[in-house]
Amino acid sequence: ADVAIFMAQQQQEVEDSASSSFHIVGMDPSKNMLQVGQTKIEELKYNNKITLIQGDARDATLEYIQQEVAKQKTTSSHHVVDFDLFDAATMSFGIRNVPGQDRSRALCRLYNVLKPNATLAVLEFSESSTATNPLELEYWAKLFVRYVVPKVGAILSGNTNAYMHLQHSIEKFPSPSDFIHLLEHVTTIPQQDQQQDQ
Repeated sequence: ADVAIFMAQQQQEVEDSASSSFHIVGMDPSKNMLQVGQTKIEELKYNNKITLIQGDARDATLEYIQQEVAKQKTTSSHHVVDFDLFDAATMSFGIRNVPGQDRSRALCRLYNVLKPNATLAVLEFSESSTATNPLELEYWAKLFVRYVVPKVGAILSGNTNAYMHLQHSIEKFPSPSDFIHLLEHVTTIPQQDQQQDQ
C-alpha cells in the first residue's frame, strides 16, 4: 500500500523514558486501500495502536492530521491518542506516485510534522542511470525491475495496467543520487506555499 505512516508518542509517554508505548497514524489517498488496511488492523487487534486517515502527502500539515485523527475519536470505539509532532515518518512506494513537480512539497510536509532529529524513511523503486555493464549486478537489477517485475505482477494480480504503470513510473523516477539530492534539500515548505495555506 502507498501509505505514509507516522509514529507519535503521547506527551505523558515522552516524559516516561521507560515507556515503549507508541501510536501509529497511517495515511493514504485511496479509501479502498484504507479499508484493506483497517481490516488487517482489526484482525491483528491493533485498533488501539493504529489509526488510519484519508489524505494526500502534499497536504499533510500537522493541523490536517490532527483534525482527521480527532474525527476518528468521535466515530470509533477504540482509543485514539492526542499528539503533537511525530517521532518518525515512513513512505513506502508512495513518493513515486506523487507528480514530479509536487515531490518536494510532499517531502516538505512530512519533514514539517517531525520532531527535531526524528527519522524520515522513504522506500522506493528506482533505476540506476549508470547500469550499462552486464558484469555488474546493477545492470541485471535494472532489467529485472523493468521487465520481470511487471510481467510477474500482472500474472499474479491479473491487473496488467497497474504493472505497466509501475514499469513506466520507475523509469521516470529520479535516479538514487538525484533523489538523495532532493531529500537533502528538504527543510520547510517554500514561503509562497505557507502564504497560500494561511
